[in-house]
Amino acid sequence: MRHWLLVIAIGGLLVCGCDSESPPAAAPSNNGAAIGPHAGLTPGDAGDASAAGQSFHDSDGLVTLDTIVLTAPADWQRKPPSSSFVAAEFALPGAEGDETDARLTVSTAGGSVEANVDRWKTQFDPLTEEKQAETVDVAGMSVTIIDLSGDFNDARGPFAPAVQRPDYRLIGAIVPIDGQLHFVKATGPQKTMAAHADAIHRFIQSVRPVQ
Repeated sequence: MRHWLLVIAIGGLLVCGCDSESPPAAAPSNNGAAIGPHAGLTPGDAGDASAAGQSFHDSDGLVTLDTIVLTAPADWQRKPPSSSFVAAEFALPGAEGDETDARLTVSTAGGSVEANVDRWKTQFDPLTEEKQAETVDVAGMSVTIIDLSGDFNDARGPFAPAVQRPDYRLIGAIVPIDGQLHFVKATGPQKTMAAHADAIHRFIQSVRPVQ
């Protein structure tokens, strides 16, 4: 009898121990739910930006956040975001001779336009070419466009190690709306970026406020 009581008691302790563990966190989803737990500037990816507070979906080439919508070219390959800080991500096919595709991301964050432009510059070491930033009106919104070249320190998340990619180019845009900054950031080898530069600028020019 004592033997059976001991077995029952040990079994009860094992069950209690299993129940005390926290359930695994749910995997992040981009199907219309809020993306990313952080806000404001964060070291790392895409504008180094969080999509916190933003809902997101896509349909027929549309990239839609709470406040803006953009239209992507049909030949861009949609990819699952490689970081929770990214709302949407595309692969732009590499040009002949380039071993990697270009990468374009859409994200959001706080801060100032100037601080974020400066932060993008620090991701190049060295920064070998910088075209004059320009601010243009797109659908009544002030859009700042920058174009940088050099050896790019590519970090795919706030805690991911940076990989230096020589002779890279960045074409980016920052769209401020109601105190929130929206980022389009394309990076890739020079030849590939040159092949897609016009399409990237058309994507930027396609931005519209959500009605």
